[in-house]
Amino acid sequence: MEAVAELSRRLGVTAEEAAAFLAALSFPRHPLTRRNEITDVGVGRTADWLVARGRSAVHAPACWEALLTRIAAASTDRPVSRRPGAVHVAATIRKSLDATALHDLARRFISAEETRDLLLTQADQRAVHLRVRPGCRSRTAWLSRKSRSPWRRKS
Repeated sequence: MEAVAELSRRLGVTAEEAAAFLAALSFPRHPLTRRNEITDVGVGRTADWLVARGRSAVHAPACWEALLTRIAAASTDRPVSRRPGAVHVAATIRKSLDATALHDLARRFISAEETRDLLLTQADQRAVHLRVRPGCRSRTAWLSRKSRSPWRRKS
């Protein structure tokens, strides 16, 4: 009851409204329980996107991981180098601060074009590495077709 009174006082609402809010409020035991679902949906949509662009869906998990790595890099604070670059040496303090802010913004921003390039490059590199050309049937499909062959020796 003490929590209701405190919440009511802090939010400037009636005790009934505060009690209703607290009754509806829930904190899950594991706050990231949907993480696996999010990954599954992300990989599935990446696969659909790759197929729509003539690539194999086989590489969707690796492409998704590459995208997550890029997002993590963009969202991580890194210390700014104290070594002055060419812009900093020739610039006023204001221009130097502007250049630093723009550089930081560019490092943290991931454009749609960069995302597309990242996914397609990953898929293409993996296709070349595995010698799976875009549009080719998978090895599994080839094996299942071969196992239905009328010339297959009966055991």
